[in-house]
Amino acid sequence: MNYSLENKKKGKRRIIVKNRDNYLNKNHFTVQVFVLLCVYVLGIPLGAEENKKKSGNRIVASPIAFYTPETGFAFGGAGSYIFRLDQDKERTRPSSLSPVIIYTVKKQFKAQLGTEIYFKENNYIMRASVILEKFPFKYYGIGNNTIEEDEEVYTPRSVSIFVSMLKKIGKNFNVGLMYRFKNWDIQELEPDGQLVGNAVLGIDGGNLS
Repeated sequence: MNYSLENKKKGKRRIIVKNRDNYLNKNHFTVQVFVLLCVYVLGIPLGAEENKKKSGNRIVASPIAFYTPETGFAFGGAGSYIFRLDQDKERTRPSSLSPVIIYTVKKQFKAQLGTEIYFKENNYIMRASVILEKFPFKYYGIGNNTIEEDEEVYTPRSVSIFVSMLKKIGKNFNVGLMYRFKNWDIQELEPDGQLVGNAVLGIDGGNLS
């Protein structure tokens, strides 16, 4: 899997850094699966049953806990507020507002707020997320001939924003606009690693937009 690094300094070109077996994506996948299981299996609906039947709105919440060598013990919580905007609730898909917060004993963290909103009888869909995190990645070098023995861990702190607006123009077809922004700054590096020794472009942080 590839991971892009872009130097903040003017005149520096953008490079693609080979990141095989990306640590963060693997663990995010694990956390997301865990969160989904908690929310939909262990989630506790809040609010009166009578109001839920009338409006379809409900709140579910669940704790999160896991352990990895790079993070140590991690804990937090996830939740989701599920609701419908249109008055014709039977024809409108449920929308959601979902926060996730994770903190580790090594002072790493992830705070995310995502939303998916359907309105105008599902003819418009808005999706958005904001993520603030400080979590480790694994780096193996540049190119296709990297080896497992070259693995080193670095930790960026990043802010990510994603927004999209879609318009339904057919039964299974949507068109729309999307914007994505990411800013990161490398917080922790192995002092004798490749990133420092080879002065890889991007270790000073950067932006993607």
